Formats: sequence, C-alpha cells, structure tokens
Amino acid sequence: YHFQEEQRLKNSRLQEDKKKKSKLSRSAPQEQQAERVQPKRVLRAYRIVLLGETGAGKSTLGNSILGEEVFKPGRTTDYQIQSKSAHERRITVLDTPGFAHFDQPEAELKDEIARCTAKCTPGPHVLLIVLNVEESSKQQSAAIDKICQCLPEEAFKYAAVVFTHGPNRMTIEKYINENQRLKDLVMKCGGRYHVVDCKYSPRGDENDSQVSQLMSMIDKIVVENKGGCFTNEIIQADQRDKNNTKSTKQRDEEKYKSEPQKNSISMEEEEAVEHEKEANPEFDTETNEASNMSDRR
Repeated sequence: YHFQEEQRLKNSRLQEDKKKKSKLSRSAPQEQQAERVQPKRVLRAYRIVLLGETGAGKSTLGNSILGEEVFKPGRTTDYQIQSKSAHERRITVLDTPGFAHFDQPEAELKDEIARCTAKCTPGPHVLLIVLNVEESSKQQSAAIDKICQCLPEEAFKYAAVVFTHGPNRMTIEKYINENQRLKDLVMKCGGRYHVVDCKYSPRGDENDSQVSQLMSMIDKIVVENKGGCFTNEIIQADQRDKNNTKSTKQRDEEKYKSEPQKNSISMEEEEAVEHEKEANPEFDTETNEASNMSDRR
C-alpha cells in the first residue's frame, strides 16, 4: 500500500511539471510577438524657417539643427527645404534667400514671407532670425529694420534670434544691450535668443549641446502658442488692419480739411498784428482791455 501511494504521488508531480513546461513554452512566443508589435513612438513634428541676411550662417545653422550637412553653405539664391528625424523630433527646416538688397520695397519683402509660409504648409511653428555678430553694426541694423518691416507683430510670438557666432570680447548679453535696434528686436521676440557657434562641426559634442538648448527653446515657443503655427491668414489679417487704419486716417484728414476753421486768422493778419505791436507798444495793452470788456459783456 505504501509503495502504491508513493508511486501515485510521484506520477502526480511529473504531470504537474509537464503542465508548467507546456505553459512556459506557449507564453515565450507570445511575449516575443508582443515585443514585435509594440506601437512606434510618434515624434513631435516641427517646421522651422530660417530668416536673415545673406552670409549670416542660415545654411550652417540648418545643418546643425538636422545634425547633417544637407544644406550647402554659401549665397543661397532659392528656397531649400529638408526634413529629418533628429533630437527625438521630426524636423523640417526651410532655408531662405537672404535680404541681399536693402532697398527692396516693403511689399516685396512681405511677399517673400508669404512664400515662406506657403512652402511649409500650413505654416512654420518657429521663425529663427539668424544674425552674425561679425557683421558691421550698420549692416546688421539694416537687416533688422527690414525684418521688422516685413513681419507683422503677431509673427514675433513665433520668433527667436539666433547668433551663429559669439562675440569675442564680451558676453552675448552685453553685446545685445549695447545695440538698441538689436535689443528692441530681442524684446519683440519675447526676450528669446541663443548662440549656435558655426565654428563647431554639426556632429560635434559642443554643437550638440548648443543645439539641444536651442531645441528646448523651440519646445517652449510651440507650447506657448499651443502647438499653433504662423500662417498666411495672420499676414492677411495684419494687412487688412493696416489698410483700415490708413483709410480711417485719410478720411479724418479729408474731413479736417473740408471743415471751416473757426477762430483762426490768416498769416497776413498775424503778421499785421505783430507789426502793429512793434510800432505801437500800447497796442497789445489796448487789445487785451478790449478783449476783457468783450468777455464781460
């Protein structure tokens, strides 16, 4: 009896071991399959437009952002657009022709901005105004003036200033404070500015650190604008407001000119009165007394 009982317990344990092994063999392929079908991570998509003077370093900055030399540095004469997954984001960068001629009419510059937004529909999340501290102050000021002319006020909510070279003998903060036009531009951009020194390789550690900080600033701009972008509708709305203001001003001027000017005298009469004062010192006193009597009546 004892032998039979031991044999039964032994068989029962063997059956339990077989069941466990069977379960393990079935679950392993299922776990592997689950790993394979995990959903891919969705990257944040950013559209970035580079604006600035010819030779400011826009193409080099674009290469630094994408971590690869996809733009050819030099005098960019046409729009270039490149997209790449970098810095855990899907980034599209639009490199634009520089403001080669400062005497371009304001309307033409605004048309260029409209073309920029059309080339990265529905519009860029961020506008990076690219400046080079090695430029002369006169040249830089002219570029800033043109940028401020062609961008509506609403555009600066999406903008930041990026310097492609740092100043040699002072901090970037001091450099900004010593240039009033530049200081005003940075204030328009909500105080946002950054340095990405183009002397470093797009794949170097120093460059990676500077670009990472730039991307963090871009993240903040996108969050502040609730993921929205700068569109042609914003440009058109700004133009309508300006046209309405201009029309109102013209109507006021025409109305003022058409109304008779009361209590006014001609230049000839003013000259005659002044001449009489010089010739007769008592004239002014008599005139005042007559005026007072008239008031009392």
